[in-house]
Amino acid sequence: MKVKLSGIDDLNRCYLWRILWDQVRLRKMRPDDFIEFVIQHFYGESIEAIIPYILDCVSYVFSMGLLNVPERESAVNSVLDVFFAQMRANKNNKSMVNMILNYWIQLCPEAKSEDLCYMATNDQFPSMIDIKVNKRQRYACLRKLLKNGRSGTKLLFDKEQQRNFSDADHMAKLQYEASETSKESK
Repeated sequence: MKVKLSGIDDLNRCYLWRILWDQVRLRKMRPDDFIEFVIQHFYGESIEAIIPYILDCVSYVFSMGLLNVPERESAVNSVLDVFFAQMRANKNNKSMVNMILNYWIQLCPEAKSEDLCYMATNDQFPSMIDIKVNKRQRYACLRKLLKNGRSGTKLLFDKEQQRNFSDADHMAKLQYEASETSKESK
């Protein structure tokens, strides 16, 4: 599908993204094609109202396993690269960067555990000092590392609790213990 989105006005571009996702839901468009469209056009998207919708759609495709397994790894890496480029382009819009970073962490594969570990310990995105990682995101990184079976996660978790302790730490501890329990029961 060859479309140049920059020539389409904002309102119609919003409709276009929604129609594309409806096509996926109605099984008239393959999820692979939708992800390819996102990879090609998400970076140029500037409408703050539609970006969360696109991120949710992408997250759904990956979390529900709608892509073929061989294509999944390369698609995830391509999507993460596009997310990173969008974060760089919007580095002055902190709320946008935080939102995209949340999805980046959520989609991050086990192969990028080093990046998650770096963010959990250094308060910033690897190679981007402009992109700060907040407490909730650090805990999300730690939960993802725990899920991936990364050794030393418990120690990192304990260190995080000692930094600027707040109510968020109580909630994170409960989530951590719950995920640790569910991991043991598998």
